[in-house]
Amino acid sequence: MVNLGKRVCFLRFSSDSMLAEQGRLVYWVVNTFAQAGLKCFVQMNYGDKDIPRLAEKAVQLPGVEIVEKAPRDSDGALYVFDVPDPKLVGNKWAKQIQLGFDVFSVYPFQKPLILPFPIHPVHYEHGTTERIETLRSSMKDIRILFSGDFRGYDKTWVTYPDAKLPRARIVEILREKIPDRVFFVNEQSQLDSLLINGCTDRCVLIDTSRLWIDDRIWLQVLARAEFFLAPPGIVMPMCHNIVEAMAVGTVPITNYPEWFDPDLGDGVECLCFGDAPSLINAVECALAMPQDCLQAMRRHAIRYYEQHLTPESFVRKVQGHPSPNITVLLLTEKYVAQNTRRLGPRSVLIRGVDKAGRWAWVRELLRFGRGD
Repeated sequence: MVNLGKRVCFLRFSSDSMLAEQGRLVYWVVNTFAQAGLKCFVQMNYGDKDIPRLAEKAVQLPGVEIVEKAPRDSDGALYVFDVPDPKLVGNKWAKQIQLGFDVFSVYPFQKPLILPFPIHPVHYEHGTTERIETLRSSMKDIRILFSGDFRGYDKTWVTYPDAKLPRARIVEILREKIPDRVFFVNEQSQLDSLLINGCTDRCVLIDTSRLWIDDRIWLQVLARAEFFLAPPGIVMPMCHNIVEAMAVGTVPITNYPEWFDPDLGDGVECLCFGDAPSLINAVECALAMPQDCLQAMRRHAIRYYEQHLTPESFVRKVQGHPSPNITVLLLTEKYVAQNTRRLGPRSVLIRGVDKAGRWAWVRELLRFGRGD
């Protein structure tokens, strides 16, 4: 394992693509390394361009400093970049990490890593992530919860391995097929009552275009649920809320377990569904599940989060990676929207990073003249 005793990371951003999504991508990358305890020096080569709010927030995080050039002594440090700079390639970096978006390719000649999808930046801004471990022991007085926007979530973009039921259709199915098991929160008084009394016998659905749970208490409310109904996003399935659920010990009910690396296990860390009948079965299973099974699934969800989704777990994977040159892939709406038809069984997203890089040794042999 590479010795990162200096615990330093230099991050260099140059491409416009990293400024997408209101700067969330820059924040995601910087915050990952900062949360893992590395001192982060950030260089943003954008001249007079406006920097999105979240990208600006990223360089204001604790342990992060914006700089004009790379640290003079790079020996043992990590180098993270979107566009290679020939002047920095020869430095004695512990690892050189190039960011990319192509999660649908095969990667036979290298073993990429997929950056774990994060908790939403707003929760770091409010400091509520500092209470995650405490929230895991919250009293569970909501059996199944979903809180999110329904508008615009009515189209199926991803069709592999099967067409994903969109969010609006999922809600519609539940209201049609098991109306007596669903509590649709329509008014502020109903939301106020829910936040006071809970709801242990139904699936609670909250449309945030009508009623909003303040971000400052969202993780607290989420932690009160035994299960979180985690339907897909508009373009790509992955959403912040499913990660937040597992972080606080709430088990997801989802139709995109294969978008995680490794896959979420049905009946282990989550309950899975695909079509309408399996959706109903998953919800009814969650409503009827005995406490011993619930507690076991909760432990598994927390363990999965700790082992695969935390910044610390990702940096450990970087440290243990066999190559000094690593491709790190981000899940982004733009890439998925433009390349959905390329998703297939050999995509690294589906196969998992452990099965990629079958011929990586050839690449290393050509690079260094020998196999390490």
